[in-house]
Amino acid sequence: MKPFEKNIKVLTGPKNSGKSYAAKIMKLAFKKPFHLLPDSSDRDFFKMRFLLDGLDNSHDVILIDDLKLSDLERVLQIFTQPYLRVEGKFKTPVILDTPRIIITLNDASESDLKVLAAPYIERRIDVLKCYIFDNGLVEVEKVELETPELAQQV
Repeated sequence: MKPFEKNIKVLTGPKNSGKSYAAKIMKLAFKKPFHLLPDSSDRDFFKMRFLLDGLDNSHDVILIDDLKLSDLERVLQIFTQPYLRVEGKFKTPVILDTPRIIITLNDASESDLKVLAAPYIERRIDVLKCYIFDNGLVEVEKVELETPELAQQV
């Protein structure tokens, strides 16, 4: 499988496990990243009308760092669509192809990630677990999510 065969990479792991570092290394594979840094004090950050103001066709990846688990479902509603509607202040809205997405998500349990196992989401997302070693090296491994159909057959 190619490194970015799926459009969305979700990096998860305990606090200080190297998720942001791994995401920054991954974004080096792209020419023009667009950064979204969720404001932890704003509960409705991902409902903001001008959330993507500044995003254009030249951006080939969106990096969302330190996403709260409570915002994951809203983010998936936005970024699993093939197109994004980008609104800017005093600008005409534009429709863009959804670029690749890299999300860092603080420690989420397997049950928290079950929303990602839905077939319409799972085919677009890779979940990667990050670990940091005492020597500072970061290891990233792919997490296989159990799809609901497979869970029912067992």
